[in-house]
Amino acid sequence: TTKPTSMTTNKMQQIFFAFPASMNVGNPVVKDATNGAPQTVEGPLKISVEGKDGFTAITYDVWYVANASAASGTATLNITNA
Repeated sequence: TTKPTSMTTNKMQQIFFAFPASMNVGNPVVKDATNGAPQTVEGPLKISVEGKDGFTAITYDVWYVANASAASGTATLNITNA
């Protein structure tokens, strides 16, 4: 499915989402909702996050968009699991 997401886009890299690695999310596709321009998605990065009070860490897959230059303003992006 596609999830439209509004966010401030004035940074070089925007982290979009993270899921437990065990979910096998696939390859996300991110496009500008206004003009359909595809975004360059990097990832997944494997990040382990330990729980409170030393509970066992869970590994997450994290994806982000690597912009060639800083964007300005706010954009609505469509994130689709391909």
